[in-house]
Order: sequence, then structure tokens, then C-alpha cells
Amino acid sequence: MMKTKILLLSLLALTFALSACISTTDGGVVQGRCVAFEPEKSMTIVADTSKVRNSPNYNGAILTYKLPAEAKEVGPRPAVGGCLQIDLVKSTVTILDPATKTIKEIAVKVSAKEPVANARDPKVAGKTFPVVDKEKKTVTVYAQKMLITFRPSEDDQEYPAEVWQMGDEMRVAFFNQDKGQATRVMNVSKTDITGH
Repeated sequence: MMKTKILLLSLLALTFALSACISTTDGGVVQGRCVAFEPEKSMTIVADTSKVRNSPNYNGAILTYKLPAEAKEVGPRPAVGGCLQIDLVKSTVTILDPATKTIKEIAVKVSAKEPVANARDPKVAGKTFPVVDKEKKTVTVYAQKMLITFRPSEDDQEYPAEVWQMGDEMRVAFFNQDKGQATRVMNVSKTDITGH
């Protein structure tokens, strides 16, 4: 119980420290989806431009940061992928096109969506995503606490599987005098601030 409380306080302190950077003149913080990662070297994210909490919009700048020298300032290694977000209302998938290195919104036909309680759910536990079915021409991803199956257009069928992989959400703190050097990195996707 004591260890859980200490962990929770530490994580909350880290979150506060990163958020506090926003209001200072010395540095800042940016959040985005991880699209590239070189251990002990650098990380590239597509920035979240949304000002609405829990409603991200990954259509911002493509930013590369040098990682902090100390491993404790980096956190868990992020998953990397080209899928930035899925809009089930508009039936679109936003990706980072690997050839042009530009952000592209793709129209898809969503054929199934199932809620997933957590990573221990039998529907996803021990399985690897995305699942690309060449015969049915569908892609199934585990994202946004759901199993989502969709069919891209014929023109978008040839993308490699990693394009449909959703990278982790990352938060990066930096000083204004060297905006390309991260001073602290948080893996938001892999950080449980509830202590569970």
C-alpha cells in the first residue's frame, strides 16, 4: 500500500513537472504520437494540436528530439507506428505517409468495433496488432480501447503493416535555448497514474 502511494505521488509529480513547463518562459512541453524512435539517440513525434482535453488531434508539426542522456528521464520505450488517429464518426484514419513523410487522412469503411476492457482482455491478450487480412482487404487494430476493423480504399491497400500500427502517446519537455533537446520524456500510453 505504501509503495503504491509513493509510486502515485512520484508519477503525479512527474506529470506536474512536465505540465508546469507550459507556463514558464524558460521552456515548454509538447505532446504527440511517436512515429520513430532510436534508443539513446532520438525520438520523432507528430504533435497534438488540440486544446481540448482527452480529444487529441495529431495533425501538427513532425518534431524530432534528442533524448536525455539519463535513462531515468526517458521512461518506458515507446511503441512506434504510422497510424496517428482513427475517427469513427468520419470513418477516417490519419497516417504519416512513409514515402512522402506527410500527414494523410484516409477514408475507410469501418466494418466492426468492439470495446476492450484492458490489455488482459482475451480479445487482445497475447495477440499482435495490427492484423492485415490480404484476402478480405481489411485491417484490425487495437486502439482507443477498442478492436477496430476497417477496409482502406484500393489505392491504400499496399501500405506496409507498420503504417496501421498506432505509436504511443508521448510528452516531451525542453528548454527554449535548445528546443531540439528533450530534458524529460514521458510515455503517456504506458504510464498508469492511478497506481493500479
